[in-house]
Amino acid sequence: MSQRTLFVFNIPEDLPEKELHEQFSYFGRVRHIRLMREKGYGFVEMGRSDEAATAIKGVNGIVLRGNAIKVEHARSRRKRRRPNPPDHDSAPSNA
Repeated sequence: MSQRTLFVFNIPEDLPEKELHEQFSYFGRVRHIRLMREKGYGFVEMGRSDEAATAIKGVNGIVLRGNAIKVEHARSRRKRRRPNPPDHDSAPSNA
């Protein structure tokens, strides 16, 4: 993910997107917000990477509606590796 995209967690379920937008907009242009309220996290995309870095310092740890918000640079999802299926030919036989 871009260094402009931030991962925000410990978000209260009842926090309006507008309120989160206001907190981040003090540090630059907010391009997009995507919230997963029921899971307590979301993503904020800032206009530039320097604005994102400043927003991390400014918003990380603030308390909104009783929750201390945590903010960090978003990371790309790692490709998950599925385990190999068992090899039935090499299973011990009960003969």
